[in-house]
Amino acid sequence: MTIQVGSESKLLSGLLEVSGGIKYVPDTGAFYVMDPLIERIAAQGVPVKYIDKMRLAVTEALVAYYGDHPIFVLKDKNFKQTAARLILKSVVVENRELVVTLGL
Repeated sequence: MTIQVGSESKLLSGLLEVSGGIKYVPDTGAFYVMDPLIERIAAQGVPVKYIDKMRLAVTEALVAYYGDHPIFVLKDKNFKQTAARLILKSVVVENRELVVTLGL
């Protein structure tokens, strides 16, 4: 991650653990991350007093990016993925478990 500090940019390295829900859009065969939640964040060289601000900024960036960008799309040119797309009706996370609904 690169962060702007005043007039200079600084490359940061660290750790980011994110959890969230999932949304499946049957019309496009696309899977999206919903409500990302940063479970853990650490960046070398960033004082502890700035971690909450960093958490907020990274959360906003994740929501904005993954709102428009799927994490996976079932492909029409792959037989198994096309078959899955035909019978897959919904995919959601309930009580920290993945619930898949199939049907014709």
